[in-house]
Amino acid sequence: MKTILRYGFNISLIAFVFSALLSSCNLGENEGREESVWVYLPSKPESLNAVLSSDANSSTIQNYLYQTLQVIDDNDFSMNPVLLIENPKTTILTKGPYSGGMVMEMRIREEAAWDNGTPITAHDVDYTYRMIKNPFSETLHKRPYFEDLDSIWIDPYDPKHFKFYCKKQYILAESSLTTQHILPRYRYDPDDLLGPYSVTDLNANGAKHLEEGNEDL
Repeated sequence: MKTILRYGFNISLIAFVFSALLSSCNLGENEGREESVWVYLPSKPESLNAVLSSDANSSTIQNYLYQTLQVIDDNDFSMNPVLLIENPKTTILTKGPYSGGMVMEMRIREEAAWDNGTPITAHDVDYTYRMIKNPFSETLHKRPYFEDLDSIWIDPYDPKHFKFYCKKQYILAESSLTTQHILPRYRYDPDDLLGPYSVTDLNANGAKHLEEGNEDL
């Protein structure tokens, strides 16, 4: 019994001394600063632009910089909304210019905002895909995944409500179109240089713009 008490006393004494030493430590110039976490990457990322880069190291960092409309659950491969309030509502079209294709209707969360406090809207989504389809952007590695996305409709009364119109039905439409990192238009295109060029226009006339050397793009 005495041995147990002595052992317990020694542990208590050590704990007291240790806590006293910690409390007396002088943090110096680091006092009050937030702690940092260092993550090792085997090589330098190609780019932090989520549209232009294609390497794994860049993607690792971009996952912490930008959000996607949805993410794929690693456990059951289901689609889980991130920026969206719910999964897209997909409708097969049988009439109109996109007959035989499909439309995906979505809405961005009200609380979704950029680092400067401005709301994330469908205009940011639209800009991201126009950037991908811009023939002067180095995005050839991404365009095949979005070639059937032909038009983006934005609700004039609710900029968080939008639709994707696709020329064809394809099984990877939702996973491809909703897992792209969304770029802040206010930062990448503050002068709205891509404004005059819609996704539809860039699909139809991208080669022409490239041939003419359109400097506005």
